[in-house]
Amino acid sequence: MRSGFFVWALLGWAFAANAEDAPGVSERKPLPTLEGVMADLAASPGLQARFIEQREAPLLEEPVETRGRMALDPPDRFSRITETPVRTRLVLDAGELRFEHEYEASEDPMLAELGRRFAEELLLLLSGDLSAIQDRYEIDFSSEGCIWQLSLVPRSAQARRYVEQLVLRGDGEVIRSLELQEADGGGAISRFSEVRADRQLTPEELSLFFGRAPRP
Repeated sequence: MRSGFFVWALLGWAFAANAEDAPGVSERKPLPTLEGVMADLAASPGLQARFIEQREAPLLEEPVETRGRMALDPPDRFSRITETPVRTRLVLDAGELRFEHEYEASEDPMLAELGRRFAEELLLLLSGDLSAIQDRYEIDFSSEGCIWQLSLVPRSAQARRYVEQLVLRGDGEVIRSLELQEADGGGAISRFSEVRADRQLTPEELSLFFGRAPRP
C-alpha cells in the first residue's frame, strides 16, 4: 500500500483555489477563453499554494487524503511537498530531479521516473504553452459565465493505459480544481488554497521548496 500511495503522491495532478485567494479576481473580467486561461498561466512570475487531495482506487477501502504545498519558479523549477500523512518533497530543478521521503534522499528508480514525468507534465501545464499542450492532449474547453472547464485526453496510447482524462475547472483566472480519471476506474480530485500567482517566490520560499539559494 505504501508504494501505491507514493505513486499517487507523484501522479496527483491538481491545483485549485477559491476566488478570494487571488488579488483582483472579484473584479469583472471578460468571459474566459482557452487562449486567455493559457495566457494567464504563462504570465505568472511564480506560483505557490496549499493543496488537499482526495484519492480513490479500486483497491482502497476508503479515500486517502493528502495535504501539502506546491510551488513553481519559472521557467524550470517545480516543487511539491506533502505534509500528511507522510512528509515528502519532490523537486525538479533545471532538469535535475530529487525525491525525498521524510526529507531523506530516495534512490528508488521507479519513484524517480514517476516523479520526473509528474513534474515535467505539471511544468508543461503551468507554462501556458498551448501549442505544446495540444501536442500531448486532445483539448475540449467550455465555459458558462466566468466558470470554465478544460478537459484533457492524452494523445499517447501508452499514457491512456493509466490516465483516461484530466479535467481542470476554474472561475475567471483562478483554477479551482483538477479531477483525474484513471483507466482502472480510480481517480482523484484536488483543491488548492492560499494560492499566490502574482509574484516571484521570496528567498525564504525558494529555500523551503527547493533547498537552494535564489537564482543569481
